[in-house]
Amino acid sequence: MSEDLDALMAAHAVDPAPTLERLRAVVADYRDATRLLSDLEERLKETRQRIEGIERRTLPDLFAEAGVTSMTIEADGNLPAVEARLADYYRANIAAGWDDRRRQQGFETLERLGLAPLIKVDVIAKFGRGEEQEARAVAEMIRATGHSAQVENSVSHMTLTSAIKELHQQGNLPSVEDLDAIGAVVGKQVKLKFK
Repeated sequence: MSEDLDALMAAHAVDPAPTLERLRAVVADYRDATRLLSDLEERLKETRQRIEGIERRTLPDLFAEAGVTSMTIEADGNLPAVEARLADYYRANIAAGWDDRRRQQGFETLERLGLAPLIKVDVIAKFGRGEEQEARAVAEMIRATGHSAQVENSVSHMTLTSAIKELHQQGNLPSVEDLDAIGAVVGKQVKLKFK
């Protein structure tokens, strides 16, 4: 009976060579596509850095040197006309990834600048499955039940950026040290508007 089974299997055996060849080709295509994606992501990162350098350093410097605040260039072939306009640039963020000392310094700086109302206080607690009722309790109640709880300050980067912009527009720009403490950058940039 074993001989019959062996003969039957031999009669219906499939040659694995074409499948293996196709498999090699698909794995190679996958490898090539993964490499291309990695290269494109790196080029995208470099292009973004190049654009940021042009709009935040090169063009503002040239606009200042030329004594202008805007410039228009005409359409060229398939490229549209564009207006370049100099504007103020603001960014501020007390990053979640900063170490505790730096974050604390940032929040103390906000208080000194009169921006304490921007600070939000988060209570972070960890509970096991089925402990939904305890999760709704306030931080003190959490600690009383033996669960760990953490109290952290935070501020929305958009809210903080807006506050720095408002201070600057009022003529109350914080010092370079204070700006650094809260992860703020104030400068000029040139943005393009396609026509």
